[in-house]
Amino acid sequence: MDNQIDEYAEAWDLATAAQLLAWAKLLGATHQAIADHLGVSYTVVGMWISAHRPIPSKYRRGLRAYADVVYRRAWEQLERDVKDLSTAALRASAAEAFHAPLDHWTMQTLFASGAIKGTMLTLAQRLVDRLTPPHLAHAETETLLHEWMMFNYLMRVFLEMQDVSVPRLPYAYMDELGKTRVVGEQEDTED
Repeated sequence: MDNQIDEYAEAWDLATAAQLLAWAKLLGATHQAIADHLGVSYTVVGMWISAHRPIPSKYRRGLRAYADVVYRRAWEQLERDVKDLSTAALRASAAEAFHAPLDHWTMQTLFASGAIKGTMLTLAQRLVDRLTPPHLAHAETETLLHEWMMFNYLMRVFLEMQDVSVPRLPYAYMDELGKTRVVGEQEDTED
């Protein structure tokens, strides 16, 4: 669980108070539980959630602390709920269903904060730097591949968060493109 918390913690640290409140609600926190944690009334939390009143910045720190609390409680509940599921596949599916909306919230928050774009720019510069020398050692090519894959993933997230339809080429189609090139090259050499 701690590894997962570390992954979410960056987003919690960058999130606005409204985003942190949305996180708590996503994990099933009640208006009253949030109100009790922050020392405010149920009505005030309701006004924040419905966006009838902005959340004063002084509550952001309390909401950040509550993000961790509410996640741990929800995770512990999930562990109790899934322990009696009959197969590992069902348990894995339940964990995946639990994390999917949280992962989406995290990506939205990181996108809104500019963190995804910043990481993409850093990775893009690293890729350029790695490709600049005329020869790469094997270890450098593995690092290049890892950074390219991370950049590709973040680019997909970045575009999807902007409602851009990102085409996904099926591997079979990519294989066919490769075969066509090989055949074309062989035909060229035979002439």
